[in-house]
Amino acid sequence: MKITKANRAVAEILGTMLLLTIAVLALSVIYFYVLSDDGPSPETYVKITGSVIGSNVIFEHQGGESLELNTKISIKIAGIEYSGMVSNWLNDENNNDEWNLGERMTFPFEYNLSRLGQYRNVDVTAVDDESNSIVLTGPIELNPISDAGMTITVDNPNPNVGDMIHITITVTSYGGDVNGSGNVSVRCLLPEELFYVDSSSPTGHGSYNNETGIWSTGDVLVGYPALLYINATVLEAVVQDIIQLAVILDGSTSISSADWTIMKDGLSEAIKNEDIFPYEDGRAELTLIQFGGWSPLAQVEISPVIITDDEFDPEGYYLDIANHIQNIGQIGGYTPMGCGIRLATDQLHDNGNFSIDKRQIILLVTDGEPNCVWIPGTYSASSGSVSQGKTSAEEARTYLIDNLEMNDENDEFDSLAVGSGPDIPWLNNSIVWPEPGYIAPPYDNGTGWVSQVETWDEFSDAIEVILDIIFSGITNSVELIGSTTLDPNDNNNYAAVIIVPTD
Repeated sequence: MKITKANRAVAEILGTMLLLTIAVLALSVIYFYVLSDDGPSPETYVKITGSVIGSNVIFEHQGGESLELNTKISIKIAGIEYSGMVSNWLNDENNNDEWNLGERMTFPFEYNLSRLGQYRNVDVTAVDDESNSIVLTGPIELNPISDAGMTITVDNPNPNVGDMIHITITVTSYGGDVNGSGNVSVRCLLPEELFYVDSSSPTGHGSYNNETGIWSTGDVLVGYPALLYINATVLEAVVQDIIQLAVILDGSTSISSADWTIMKDGLSEAIKNEDIFPYEDGRAELTLIQFGGWSPLAQVEISPVIITDDEFDPEGYYLDIANHIQNIGQIGGYTPMGCGIRLATDQLHDNGNFSIDKRQIILLVTDGEPNCVWIPGTYSASSGSVSQGKTSAEEARTYLIDNLEMNDENDEFDSLAVGSGPDIPWLNNSIVWPEPGYIAPPYDNGTGWVSQVETWDEFSDAIEVILDIIFSGITNSVELIGSTTLDPNDNNNYAAVIIVPTD
């Protein structure tokens, strides 16, 4: 039986199929046009969608004429041709010996990782046996998916200057459509504080180019990670440009007066510590914002100022700044987090030192959840539900990122959460930046972080570690830059380790 039913007397069908590309995981439509001798207009058609899902080529009948089971199908993948009748691969759910509306024809195949470059598309041809004519032809694009992830570790994160450290990079394929990730390339360019000595791959996965930072691993099979060892010597710390640090403190009533004192004292003592806060070379700019209030509101406690060791500098002398922090009064009241974020943004942006080329780090310290909605044109808010407060804070976070033109390679928005009150998943997923965030420590993984301490008694130690990493840490990162398999998961395509020299 022929596909057309319009005219049984017609000796042969005159018509061809339009060439279409069927996108991976997205359905494209292939039309069958059947023409009669009586005129140019099609009297009937068959509508079929095609896609590649995993390692299956799937065709679905979505309308028009039924197709006979003896319609011949030819499928060519990576240079290998498979042929047979529709009946070989059709799930004939209607049990009527025809390919009807809603029924699928599924052709399974397997990728060969060693020949992955040949898997570009599937060429499909369907021939009506009775008329001996092609009724379907066209390519289906292939993009095999396989997830590759990477980690980086160092044997000594707190070396002395002059020490040799041993860095290990691991690339793992978690699989997908293919039992491995094809021709993976990663970049690990050593920072200028580390002097390259040598490198090797104990698993035999390619070689490392120190000048470009590129490691071409070749294929990485599931269950067989690729390893790279890099030896480097720690050099004297390179003096950085000004780091603009804004600390946003929660001053709401949920924080007791005793805990407020602990927070102030911890921050004050950290600034006095020359091993933590670099006031000697004048590269640390500090802005301090407090939010809270019965109004509610947010207020500036310290306008953006370069911290120095010059006792004749009435504005930035570190001891005066530290003493001022110890005397800050607590606002109390609600938790207008969005107001604090907006005020910090404007303070950083509007002062004379701001530059998008400098590093901006925003640290939010809180013990709870926002419960106020920002009033446009002010730094105040009206009381509201927690959900409304969260929405207001998220909008403020967008305002901060946009107005400071934050760069995801240098800038951060992090949070130190105290006690059980903060919503850690919300802070991690909706506030910290770059996203997606993660739970620290470590305090640098290429994205924003949330660190939770159980009580305010732990605040002093936590803030010292955080500031030490911000001002003294050497970040060594690794990122995925290429693969012949499509990587579906961006979350594990970047990793970093912090090295903080002890002297």
